[in-house]
Amino acid sequence: MDAPTPEQPEPASPSPERRDEGGLPLDREPTLDDVRGGANHGRIAVGCAAAVALLIAVFWILRAYVLD
Repeated sequence: MDAPTPEQPEPASPSPERRDEGGLPLDREPTLDDVRGGANHGRIAVGCAAAVALLIAVFWILRAYVLD
């Protein structure tokens, strides 16, 4: 086999794929499958939803008392 020349680059040796702490490969383009939420984000979402529901309930209760 001949030595690699500038016209024939040496084939890349397969190296182990680098991964982050979650196991996703670091050397590829990110995709929508890479989006991960943590437990903290879930708590914030539930808290905001509860606050909005409470505000809506307070609005309708106050509206009922004001219109009577």
